Amino acid sequence: MREECRELVETLRLANSWQFAPGFVKAMLGAADIIEQLAEKCDQLEWERNAEPAAGWISVKDRMPTYEECGDFVLVVVNGKLGSNTYEDAICLCWLTEDGDEWTEYGTGNDLTGMVSHWVPLPDPPEQEPEWKQKMMQTFLGGR
Repeated sequence: MREECRELVETLRLANSWQFAPGFVKAMLGAADIIEQLAEKCDQLEWERNAEPAAGWISVKDRMPTYEECGDFVLVVVNGKLGSNTYEDAICLCWLTEDGDEWTEYGTGNDLTGMVSHWVPLPDPPEQEPEWKQKMMQTFLGGR
């Protein structure tokens, strides 16, 4: 739970020890319960939103990708027929539009809107040593 929420909940729960009317104390304790539940739900949603792609494919029925989390491209699972092409659980690379409501296959430009069932963000590229460092290591240390 976020620190601000935790402090507010603790303060509201102290109402039991204060000299207030019983109805007021009950209301403050109820408010503490609601804040606590909302904070836990926010934490859960934040965790789900930041889940690693390895957690699995995300159904388009659950939520659509955002440009902030995926960048320009997203991997998708496609099923359907488009012209002479038949997609059966095909994994395709798609452009991600900023409003996220269109699926354009990279390379072909095919509009796959309505055929995508799941998506997953691309993983980060592997970290590589800069070329200058590789050359320096080769030159001065013989590649060790």
